Amino acid sequence: MRYFAQFRELTHKADETFDLPAAANVAALVQILQDKYEGIDRYITMSRIAVNQEFRDMQDTLADGDEVAFVPPVSGG
Repeated sequence: MRYFAQFRELTHKADETFDLPAAANVAALVQILQDKYEGIDRYITMSRIAVNQEFRDMQDTLADGDEVAFVPPVSGG
């Protein structure tokens, strides 16, 4: 798990590793994060999920060594 922007501020970490059961999906990882970090769900709902630098869905299965990141909305001009 890689943390950016608000996620890094909330977790006080740049990255973190989780052991997940075989065939776990992104939603399972999200549940672990919600249980561990109070208030993280508000940032998750505003963000896109990237697995190995490609946007994915909550139902996508994770494999050993996958890098997951939540990409917050970007503003600017």
